[in-house]
Amino acid sequence: MIDVATTAFKHGKVLFVGVLVVVVAGFVPSFFPAWSGREVDFSTYHHVHGIIMLLWLALLITQPILIQSGQFNLHRMLGLCSPALLIAVLFSVLLLAHSQLEIENERAGFQLYIPLKDLLVIVTLYTMGIWFRKSPAVHSRLMAGTAFQLLEPALTRAFSLVMAAPASYLATLLVIDLAIVALIYMDRGLDRGKWVFYFVLGLTLSIQGFLVTGGPNSDWFMAFTKWFAALPIT
Repeated sequence: MIDVATTAFKHGKVLFVGVLVVVVAGFVPSFFPAWSGREVDFSTYHHVHGIIMLLWLALLITQPILIQSGQFNLHRMLGLCSPALLIAVLFSVLLLAHSQLEIENERAGFQLYIPLKDLLVIVTLYTMGIWFRKSPAVHSRLMAGTAFQLLEPALTRAFSLVMAAPASYLATLLVIDLAIVALIYMDRGLDRGKWVFYFVLGLTLSIQGFLVTGGPNSDWFMAFTKWFAALPIT
C-alpha cells in the first residue's frame, strides 16, 4: 500500500507559503501609494479576483497540510469543492482581463495574452491533477504547479519598484523558470512523479516563448483580442 503522506509533494507547504509571502510583498504596497510611489485605481473586478485567487492559494496551502496530518476525508471533501473554485478563478480572470483591455493600445494583444496564458496553465495542470488523483506523487506536484501563476503578477509588481518594464517582467519570468528548475533538482531521486516539473517547465517555456517572440501581436491573436474586447461582459 502506498503511503500517501510520504509520496505527496513534501515541499508543497514551503512553496505555497513562499508564494503567499511574495503575493503580499508584491500587492500590499499597491494599496499604499506612499510606499510604491504610484496611484492605483482598483476596480471591483480587481478586488473580487484578488479574493478568489487568495482562496485558491489557501486551498493549495491547506491540502498538503491535511495530507501530512492524515486528514484524508477533509482533503477529499475540499478536493470535491475545488471545481467550483476553479470556475470562479476562470470567470474572475476573464472578467478582469476584459475590464482592463484597451483595444486601441498597440500592446492590447499582450494585455490579453498574459492573463490568458496563466489561466491556460492553471486549467491544464488542474485537469491533469484530477486525472492523476490516484497517484499522490503526480497529483500533488501538478497542483503545486498552479501556484506559479499566482507568483508571476506579484513578482512583476515587486520588481517594478526597482526596475522599469519590460525588464521587471523578464526578471519575473527568469525567477519562475529557475524556481521550477530548483524543484526538478529536488525531485531528482524520486521514483514516482519526477516527470511532473519537467512538464511544468516545458509548458511554461513554450508559453513564455510565444510571448517573448511577439506572438500576441500576430494577426490571428489580435483578431481574437478584438473579438474578446467586443463581448458585452463588463
